[in-house]
Amino acid sequence: MGWIFTTLGMLVRKPESITNTSMMLLFPLSFISNIFTTPETMSGWMAAIVRVNPSWCSAR
Repeated sequence: MGWIFTTLGMLVRKPESITNTSMMLLFPLSFISNIFTTPETMSGWMAAIVRVNPSWCSAR
């Protein structure tokens, strides 16, 4: 993902626009991960997303 945002950063006029866009995409993804809680305590759809996340497999 870093290379995607780096490439987009070279294509846009203002660096602030890519910073705002990346935060809009990455901020919600942090809540759909198992950083803050275990998948067993999440709702069904969120737990399904976490189960296909590679970091969940390595944490168990």
